[in-house]
Amino acid sequence: LILLLGYASHTLYCVTAVWAAMLLQHRPLDRLPIRLLGLAVILVAMAGLCQLHTEADGSKTGGIVGAVIGGFMEPWLGYLG
Repeated sequence: LILLLGYASHTLYCVTAVWAAMLLQHRPLDRLPIRLLGLAVILVAMAGLCQLHTEADGSKTGGIVGAVIGGFMEPWLGYLG
């Protein structure tokens, strides 16, 4: 997962914690396909932004998806860091 999404894969912990809190409060997870689609959009966007961030040693942290999406985002946003 870290190879595919890079540091953006850590977002899954937060989303899973929120969904678990909802289930512990006995709230249903309604509109599950829309929630999963939103999660995919957030993960892809975060992977792209992580790819634009350059570490001190010149390494990229966006993973494979971040490399593809970051290539499209770079002309508009430039590099961060």
